[in-house]
Amino acid sequence: MTGLGDNIKSNKSHICCWPHLTTTFLTFLGLHETLFSQTNILQFAWWKCKAKKGLTGHWERYGPCYVLMLSTCLVLVQPTMILVVASYSSDDEYTPCPTQEDPDPETVVSHHGMQNLYIFFDGDDDTALTPNTLLGWAIQIFGTYLGFILMFWGVTWATNLDKKIAKKWNALRGRM
Repeated sequence: MTGLGDNIKSNKSHICCWPHLTTTFLTFLGLHETLFSQTNILQFAWWKCKAKKGLTGHWERYGPCYVLMLSTCLVLVQPTMILVVASYSSDDEYTPCPTQEDPDPETVVSHHGMQNLYIFFDGDDDTALTPNTLLGWAIQIFGTYLGFILMFWGVTWATNLDKKIAKKWNALRGRM
């Protein structure tokens, strides 16, 4: 008895559908992990801000939450764009996985309607760790980096971490 993989001809370029689906699924999981962690940080800040006493203005009380909402949107731009690129890249020519009904499937060209959607990387260098296009850099800097800076600022503001560190610093310096 032969296995399904035995029917693949050696001279045929065979790319099974599973690697593409696995990459898209893992990108999807990474996006959701980021979404869940960001919204949990936002929820934590909401409860901390809601419990603060003696604050008079709305912005004074809930400002950290607004900063963290903006941070969440900015941090999610790049993973969302990568998921779109991974899911709906330009025309793909691939050979579907062999099945018992069709042990030697024909090559298929899928048309997703999105031509040349490589917005982070220009040319053949799509495995680089940093983008090499203007739009890729803009998303990296104004999305990811600015989003994490705003997240740090929002959490520091919500928890009064700057005041706690200053109080601890002054207490330690006073003892010296």
